[in-house]
Amino acid sequence: MANSLYPAFVKVNYLSGVAPHVATLPTSEYFLPDLINVSGHYTPWTGLTTRDADDMIKDLVNVLKTRYPTNANFVDYTIYTMDNPTADPVPRYTAPLGIAGTDATSNWQKAVQVTMSFRTADFGASKLVLLDASSDNNFDKITDLTGLTDYQDIVDEWTSEDNAWSGRDGARPATFTKIAKDLNDKLRRSYRMN
Repeated sequence: MANSLYPAFVKVNYLSGVAPHVATLPTSEYFLPDLINVSGHYTPWTGLTTRDADDMIKDLVNVLKTRYPTNANFVDYTIYTMDNPTADPVPRYTAPLGIAGTDATSNWQKAVQVTMSFRTADFGASKLVLLDASSDNNFDKITDLTGLTDYQDIVDEWTSEDNAWSGRDGARPATFTKIAKDLNDKLRRSYRMN
């Protein structure tokens, strides 16, 4: 169903160095913990094996951390499932992360919103929104990732068929389209920047 977090999603709590935020990341179906996968697992888009939930989440966070300052910290995550597209989410598993940002540059980050846009395999929209992320002091739209290794690593992880990340249309994020950077007005107000 379009624009639904069904059947499952992950909420990642992080401290940006300025404020706490939550990233909501849709996934395909989640399977509860068992003797092999203590954090539960997903069936990756390849359908060939299982993907350990904790490993998949940490792999994504470990590429996202490169876009955050060293005083940022990815704190923990919770996996939720939904019985149907309009059901209330049910928390199924939570675990600590404790992964710090690694960007040691002094570029502007406060109230910066970096939106990475994708098309899914069913041509729906998929986005990764990074709040208080590194701007590289450049707010031009990015459509070519040549030489931008940090961003390319995020794209590769988010779109990999070996993972189970999903768009809200229930399909795999497949094609990178652009990166847009802006100052988030809601954050500017909450930080009393106006």
